[in-house]
Amino acid sequence: MDTVINDENEVDLIKARVLEVTPNAEPNRAYISKHWKERSRNGIRPEEYQYNQDLMKAIDVLNILQTTRDQPITKNSLFMTLQHVRQNQSRYAKADTNILAPGHSSYFGDDMDAFNAVFEMDLRQSQGLIPAEYCSLFLNPYNFWPIDVGPMTSAQPHWATAIIHLKVNMDPRRNHYTLHSIIESIAVVDPDRRTIGGRTHSERERQSFNRIVTILDRFGFTYSNNFQASGPGPRDVWIPPINPIIPRPAPNPDPNNRGNYLPPAEDFSSGLHCFWLIRLYLNRVSEMYCHGRAHSDQIFWSDAPGFFSPDLVRQEMLGYAAAVIHQMLEYNTRTAIEPILKMAIHDTPINFKELKPNSTWHSCSPYFQQVLRNKA
Repeated sequence: MDTVINDENEVDLIKARVLEVTPNAEPNRAYISKHWKERSRNGIRPEEYQYNQDLMKAIDVLNILQTTRDQPITKNSLFMTLQHVRQNQSRYAKADTNILAPGHSSYFGDDMDAFNAVFEMDLRQSQGLIPAEYCSLFLNPYNFWPIDVGPMTSAQPHWATAIIHLKVNMDPRRNHYTLHSIIESIAVVDPDRRTIGGRTHSERERQSFNRIVTILDRFGFTYSNNFQASGPGPRDVWIPPINPIIPRPAPNPDPNNRGNYLPPAEDFSSGLHCFWLIRLYLNRVSEMYCHGRAHSDQIFWSDAPGFFSPDLVRQEMLGYAAAVIHQMLEYNTRTAIEPILKMAIHDTPINFKELKPNSTWHSCSPYFQQVLRNKA
């Protein structure tokens, strides 16, 4: 079953003919013995699907992810696919992790006055209560927050990752643990080492950290001894940076050595880095819990692997997006491959072969390992 959004408020479910329909064409191969009727199921328009806003968002995510290999990642793409990963973690890991809705550049961009104004407006609108989108922070020790740290004037988001580790607070009056309201550690990880919008890499990370602390402080969070002893400051987390990487000339250059290759510059993969890092940390929580339900700094805060492939991450997100749509449509659908001749956004043609992975991406060459680990 193919899916399209034919206007802003309606989803059409259209038959696709690319799956096997011939009975017993191959041994042990399933085939489709009966399709839904055009745009319907059993002759009745499926109203529960037609006007489902979440389904519309999911279809949009799927389309965006498979437009081109350098199509920027949207907030819905991040939130939907990460929630799917979290929902499929082990029971205890799922219960202790939380994905916050992506933070806008008005909170984490280059304008401090905008942050103050928007945050105070959100507090006023919540009428003295903690805004609903932040309440989940109190329920989980491990909180992951995609945040847009790019300039407010930019149409393309620039994603970083905030990791907030909280401890549970004990209520001495009742002699039992209550909410996770003690800050143990916070990390802000921006994969781009360039200066953007007049702010350096370290300035973006530090300013975002300060704003997160401001938000948590207003909501009544307190600080652990470990957090206070560290500065306080953001936890240092290393990940492979966004290209361009500018290596020093290789000693005794060898034309046959891939270490002489300079990877292509790009500015599209911050969202892919964000998904990759949060997925990595969700898996780390599950890994810790395989050894007992206790936090381990050694496991949780260790450096990320040195290899990052934006194409592989995009393909992974595509699979999760398709899985979410299958779930929403109650598994009455199957993934199909659609041959195309032309693509366009509005009236701008798209070379559909631009989805092809870049085989020259080489962020894990031994030559780059020392450069990649240079945090300066």
